[in-house]
Amino acid sequence: MLNLERKCFDLAKREAGRAAQGSKEKGLRPWKVSYANGDTYEGEATGPTPAQCLRHGYGVYTYASGGRYEGEFVEDRKQGWGSFFFENGDAYEGQWYADQMHGHGVLAHWAPTEGVLIYEGEFREGLRCGSGFLVVREGGGLFGTWEDGLLVQGVQLELPEPGHMAVTVISDSQTPLGGSPAEWRPSEVRTWLHGLGLEEAPERAMAPSGGAQLLQAQPEELVQGGQVSSGRSELSAWKHTLAAAHQALVDACQDVMPPVGCWEQLQIAFPSVKQRLVPLAELVINEGGRIAEWKGLAVELVPMPSCLPFSQGAGALSSDALPFASAKDWVHDLELFATVRHPNLRPLLGITLAPEGAAARLTTLYEMAKNSKLLFELIHASFADGSRQQLDFRTELQISLGICEGMAALTSRGLSHGALCSVNVEVVQTAGGCHARLCGLGVSWWRFGWRSCLKVRGAQAKRCALSVEEVVKKYSVCPVNWMAPELLRGHRPRQAADVHSFGLILWEMLFRAVPYGEFSIAQIIATVGYGRHQLRTAAAPSASAGRVFLHEVADQCMRWDVAERPSFSLLLESLRETRQADERQRAKKGVLGRLGGTTEALLSGRFSTSSAPVPTEGPRMVRLETGEWLRVDEDLVEQYPDDEEKWRTLMAFRAKLASQPMSDTTET
Repeated sequence: MLNLERKCFDLAKREAGRAAQGSKEKGLRPWKVSYANGDTYEGEATGPTPAQCLRHGYGVYTYASGGRYEGEFVEDRKQGWGSFFFENGDAYEGQWYADQMHGHGVLAHWAPTEGVLIYEGEFREGLRCGSGFLVVREGGGLFGTWEDGLLVQGVQLELPEPGHMAVTVISDSQTPLGGSPAEWRPSEVRTWLHGLGLEEAPERAMAPSGGAQLLQAQPEELVQGGQVSSGRSELSAWKHTLAAAHQALVDACQDVMPPVGCWEQLQIAFPSVKQRLVPLAELVINEGGRIAEWKGLAVELVPMPSCLPFSQGAGALSSDALPFASAKDWVHDLELFATVRHPNLRPLLGITLAPEGAAARLTTLYEMAKNSKLLFELIHASFADGSRQQLDFRTELQISLGICEGMAALTSRGLSHGALCSVNVEVVQTAGGCHARLCGLGVSWWRFGWRSCLKVRGAQAKRCALSVEEVVKKYSVCPVNWMAPELLRGHRPRQAADVHSFGLILWEMLFRAVPYGEFSIAQIIATVGYGRHQLRTAAAPSASAGRVFLHEVADQCMRWDVAERPSFSLLLESLRETRQADERQRAKKGVLGRLGGTTEALLSGRFSTSSAPVPTEGPRMVRLETGEWLRVDEDLVEQYPDDEEKWRTLMAFRAKLASQPMSDTTET
């Protein structure tokens, strides 16, 4: 019976794919309709008359209750690939058949008490069915084969608190595997592999002889050397589940030291922390609690999510304890960030302990500059009349350059920011314009766990006016809206992730909106982290060449593929060249403005960078300042017809990106 159901399941998925592909080849019409129940649809449709139209092709269906589906339809049903945004803030990204989740997909949920829950794998008729895994970020997961929403064969990995782990193999019965996985005997290793559907292969010489060898092996080696259980039709999904289970086990075993449960333990384990500790009594804190004065300096206080007792026996919650490895990483970065000095990095002065009952919250101290405000304020704050401060191209370019200067200084030292967003960028008003400095250094969310950091966030996206203190509390430590897809999937921050965050900051300035501001946390994780969703970045045809260039930079930085993103060194070089070109253009206009029309026309022709007419037919070509001729990409010809200046600007940047060494985008 199970094999028959699997065949029907696979057939349904194939038909869904065929139907979705076929819809692209048929003649479709745009359609917008409102239904009697309050639902609306806008997208493609098919039918002889408007009254007989059926949703068919790509469209957006919005429910009156608040839910929304964006994806493919076939003959009035959700079918193919699509994203569903639930009213409660959950999200599904994946395949559909006959109006139900069916095929491969990702379902994400988040709540302050539960944390981030993500299921990735196969679905059948709306339920988890087939190979897949359900993980709780920072709390373990279930890996294996599912039926009717339940795990019927697999393994369960629990992380009830830092430094503790429980492993159970689930099949006809539940078999706990005690001790550290690194110390498992061969029989326990076979039990683990059997639970994941991988039978032992006696003829394989490299079969794991114990837990230590299992942890060192690669998932691909286990699959190649082992024998796959029979009846497994979705081999790719099963391999993905096996790899996820193996990686989760390896990650859980990395922190074998007892967790840090109080600040006294932290200072004993890492004596250098004492050198950075600023006594709370030396700070004069204002009413809001964010700004203070220390030894004549204006400082900003950024609280961390972890709250620990001062000493042992003070009743700390185990959920707030710091894994030893995470504490070690954080102290290491604290030392580096506290010693780095650069004009575009706000100095990290130290840390202090803010009492909260019998416990204390770790708070970092940063030097503040006069006449400064957060970039988030500069972009989004409204004046009394409802208007906002104008951001011209020169201001946007200055801020972008400042961010890249600061990030280039960090990456040259092997550091990543990990929490780059407009709330962690300070803009100082100077006589020469705007000067941007990075702040929030050393407060990367991932060092303290998702569950702790997300306590300050709401389960759903809500439009409301926030004070500066509320904005900092909501976004500075846990900037989910600005995170790269790989960070949303649980990877560690690297240069490419910070580049993606920079692209979102640039998008935020250009469009004056919070990235994914209408999405909940779960919806961002599902659609951006797993669904390859990318914000639109196209500039208006009437935009200047400089503004179009910034749109292009944002688009390249936000690419899903890490290898396609530019490095900060390349970005810095291109932005500097753009600033020089803008300064030359301003100087040129100043000279020509004082000349007559005939002389101005002659000089304009003399200063032109093109030595040959642009062809009106066939491939379009542009000549760069280096003298190199390049063929203009078709998308630029279509978007900016006959605009040689924009072609030259964008093709110069794309040429640099194409010649960028691969390692620049993958190393920190």
